[in-house]
Formats: sequence, C-alpha cells, structure tokens
Amino acid sequence: DASSETSFETLGNIVINPADSEGMILISGGRFMMGADNQTDENAEENEGPVHNVTLTGPFYISDHEVTVGEYKACVDAGGCSEPGSGTYSDNLNLPVNKVSWVQATEFAQWKTSQASKTFRLCTEAEWEYAARAGTTTSWSIPEDANLQDYAWYDSNNTSSYGTGPKQVKTRLPNAFGLYDVHGNLREWVQDYASADYSADANGVTDPQGPLEGEYRVTRGGHYSESRKYIRSSHREPKTESAKYVGAGFRLCADP
Repeated sequence: DASSETSFETLGNIVINPADSEGMILISGGRFMMGADNQTDENAEENEGPVHNVTLTGPFYISDHEVTVGEYKACVDAGGCSEPGSGTYSDNLNLPVNKVSWVQATEFAQWKTSQASKTFRLCTEAEWEYAARAGTTTSWSIPEDANLQDYAWYDSNNTSSYGTGPKQVKTRLPNAFGLYDVHGNLREWVQDYASADYSADANGVTDPQGPLEGEYRVTRGGHYSESRKYIRSSHREPKTESAKYVGAGFRLCADP
C-alpha cells in the first residue's frame, strides 16, 4: 500500500526499509563490486581479491546490530543455545555477545527462527559486504570527511577513557543502510566457508554462497582492539567454526 511505500528509503536503485521491531532492516537486491586489491586499497590482502561483480537477486533482512548478551542469554535460558566462552557474560545486556563460535551462532539462528515469524540465519559473505559497504567503494563505509572513530570501536578508541573491550551496541553512528558496528566492536561470523581468494568468481557471480566445503569459516568486520586496516569493509578473517574466539560475535540475516 502507499503508506508502506513511503516508509522506504532509496539509495540509488537500492531500497532500504527502516528497521522493524526486531532491528531487522529489509534491503532490496542489487549489484556491487566485492573485494579489494592494491589498486583500490593499499591495505588489501591477497584473499580479498580479485575485485569482482556480485549480483544479489532478492531482498533480504539484516540486523542493524550485533546479537546482544540479552538476546543470546534468552536462548541459553530456553535451552536452545550453549553458553559462550568463559568470562564473556556481562550485567550489561546491551553488549554484543562475545566469544561465541560459528556453530553457536548457527544454533542461535535456528532457535530464533522457532520463536519468530522469520527464517533467521547467518548472512552470506556477499550479503554482509553489500550491507556493510552501503553503496560505498571505499575502505570503510563512512562519509569522505568523517572520523572513523565516530562510526567504529577499534584500537584508536579502545582506551581507558572509553573502557576497553566490546562496547554497547549502537553507540557509534550507523552506515547509510542503518547498520551499526559493521566496522569493529566484534568480528562477525558469516555463513560461508573461507576461500583462498575470489578467483572462482572473477567473471562475476550471482547470489554466491562460498565454497561447498572448507577448513574454516569467515569472520568479517574486525574487533575492538584491532587497527583500522582490519576493520575495513573487504577484510576477511578465516577462523575455525567450533572455536570461541575473543572478539568474535555475529549478526543475523533472515529471508523475507
């Protein structure tokens, strides 16, 4: 209906629906250049290239925030999730849940699906980068004249004046799609197995799901004590899916 249409924001030809009551943002499909190389980014690493064209065909939901302690604790209390690594629960339920494995993130998505009307899941790596970039082609999805510290928690503001460790979600500025903490705070697990690089997709790809098998899964976005080069939109960090790393959390995607 007309009233719902007017609630959409348009960024170029991408349509973004403001976050719903669960903090999920509906983003239309679109096309973008994924990855980075030394021509586009002096900090690019080998596994970030080649830069290639990706088409995402359908709308998808992505959370505007990293899953919080409070959200994850509800799953643990209900028997749907196992506890995160030791010493990571906090009295502050709005901190992102830290030291959870890819396996635990997947279990949480399954539990949340059983409690809600959406089919929740981890984001694909392509969905994550598309939403993190929010229409940008630069290293970080912030305005050209902006200060990264206003948008991200990373080593430059992981200091005694702010407090060290993860910070409460949504306390820095969001990107143009309305997502908070895509740079820093916690690394975020995505669905895909890690690939050595994007050479298999060099000629362009539609709705990529990553390799069919692998030794590692991918984390994205870097965390609170890493330098700015590790919190770039294209940075990829392969990790063991069953391990509970300090600095590792996640955000959810969902199918409409």
